[in-house]
Amino acid sequence: MDSLTKILAQGHNTSTGLLLITVVCAVLFLLCLTLLSKVSHLNRRIHALTMGTEGNLEQVLTQHLQTVAQNTHRIHAIEQAVGVLQAQIPSCVQKSHLIRYDAFDNVGGSQSFSLVLLDNQQSGIVLSGVYNRMDMRVYAKYVEHGQPSQPLSDEEARVVRECLSK
Repeated sequence: MDSLTKILAQGHNTSTGLLLITVVCAVLFLLCLTLLSKVSHLNRRIHALTMGTEGNLEQVLTQHLQTVAQNTHRIHAIEQAVGVLQAQIPSCVQKSHLIRYDAFDNVGGSQSFSLVLLDNQQSGIVLSGVYNRMDMRVYAKYVEHGQPSQPLSDEEARVVRECLSK
């Protein structure tokens, strides 16, 4: 503005002064438009950051930090639950095998069966169902570390052997 005053003081005509003032006003107008555009852009970014929630940025950030704290607590609880489950996995059934067979010559259709269920330590049970024309009997035997608690039939020994070889 000092240079504008000097130009006017030096006796230049008023039309030159008005032209200069118009140019300065135009530059200021363009500067205002640029600033308005930047403010509008920042408002859009803040709106996107706050996901359209009402309130100021501080409230939104406080709410976000509370959500993070809740999620951290939930993650800790889930990690504990997973730890409990991982501790239980070795004692769950890890291997199983089933064979069907004819226990007697006069009975067909492979109605008899032997089923073995073993955990990670190769311990579990052998279930056998022996079918004949009159009835069906079911037998259960323990297996500890791959060794049966009682003598096994040929079919039971086979199903345990096949299960352990998996």
